[in-house]
Amino acid sequence: MRISPTGSVEWSKFIDGVYAGLAAAAPDGGEFIVSLSAPNYDTTAVPRVLKLDGNANVLWDRTYGQASGLDSQEPRAVAATVDGGCVVACQRSLVIIGAKGSKTNTYISQVVLRKLDSVGDVVWERNLESPTGYMGVARMIPVNGDGFVLVGADSQILRVDAAGNALWWNLYGGGWTTGVGVASDGGFVLVGTSQESFPTPEVFRTDASGNLLWSAVNIIPNQGNAQYTVRDAILDTEGRMVLVGQLEHVAYVGNFFPIITYDSFIMQLDSSAHLNWSKTLPVYELNGIALTNTGDYVTTGADGNDLKVIRVTTAGNVM
Repeated sequence: MRISPTGSVEWSKFIDGVYAGLAAAAPDGGEFIVSLSAPNYDTTAVPRVLKLDGNANVLWDRTYGQASGLDSQEPRAVAATVDGGCVVACQRSLVIIGAKGSKTNTYISQVVLRKLDSVGDVVWERNLESPTGYMGVARMIPVNGDGFVLVGADSQILRVDAAGNALWWNLYGGGWTTGVGVASDGGFVLVGTSQESFPTPEVFRTDASGNLLWSAVNIIPNQGNAQYTVRDAILDTEGRMVLVGQLEHVAYVGNFFPIITYDSFIMQLDSSAHLNWSKTLPVYELNGIALTNTGDYVTTGADGNDLKVIRVTTAGNVM
């Protein structure tokens, strides 16, 4: 589906067999769509990539890798490249059966990166193992035309060059990082959800080599029993952080029976992670945020069976 700047639908198309899809805008005005070839409970499911033109016509549709009950790959992120191709990041789970009688199996989790050219041919493929044994890729973004950065579980950040080779891989012991941006000095801003006591936003700021400069948690004053789970985050044109996600309200009847209700939130932090504003929206969940060409924000999410697209000014007002 393509939405105009005023929120009207320009086109909408159903593509059969796309499961848990990801999307990235291609340089030619088209789109890359990435999903599994079958539902994730199907052990034959493999990564599937489609290239659409600007009118949602399918130019090519290809699958990659092989799958079995012991070896699976789940697409987690996609980023377009300036040459008309894309890079797809998958989380791979591999089980190596031990020798007969050993009763010992080996479990391996890898990040698989595939560079595809403009017609879907594989240019290179890399299999990278996290120092913790599991990364749980959540986001990947290009870094000024010089490779990519990926973030995920345990506030991990993986920096790779343009050929997919790991330059460095750091973790900062936080919760689940779901957003990342490149700061004006070349460093990185990681945004996610702390799990130390209850879900709340956390921020890690690094230099260009991944060295931690500072971190911030307890960003929201008087949070009370509200629980903030960050689904996505970006840096805007002024270097401010914009976060969206799900807001869970917990109230207790007596001492035992919680009543839980859900909304969504969008909030803006300054470059030092101080809260500028936070707004609650009557939507079950917001899970995506992007900048418009005028510098304000557009966020997407779900409310029941409905897709929600909301445009918000830099001051937090719904347009």
